Amino acid sequence: MPFVLEDLRANIFTYANDNLAQDVVRGFVPQPSDIVLTNGTFSPYVVLRFGDMAQGGGRSFAGARGDQYYMMLDFMCVGPSPELAERVQSKVIDVMLGWKPANAGELNKMPGGSSFVVVDSDDKPLAFLANASFRVSFNIVA
Repeated sequence: MPFVLEDLRANIFTYANDNLAQDVVRGFVPQPSDIVLTNGTFSPYVVLRFGDMAQGGGRSFAGARGDQYYMMLDFMCVGPSPELAERVQSKVIDVMLGWKPANAGELNKMPGGSSFVVVDSDDKPLAFLANASFRVSFNIVA
């Protein structure tokens, strides 16, 4: 069975969706119009973003298909307050750190846990984001 990058992504998404209490969606940092408010607030959720694969440190004599590769992934934890976004971020780290997807290495935490604010059209804070970045290694040879 050949390696398919989308299979790895789907495996990670399914695990996150099944093991985190918040809704997990694939996509990008929300725009203010994407955040649906109910009584002026919303439930925290997680946006999972996958990067492209890149060649890692390990090289194979068999050629590029045998080399080690890695992929970065970001969990953008979106909440109505900084504290809620950071609480979700902590849970994401707890659940995802060290988990091993099928046919890949464990998820390793990477630096860059930045925080962001999404503002409305009046520049008022609408949502807060806390990022948790991970890296997963894999080989393409099946």
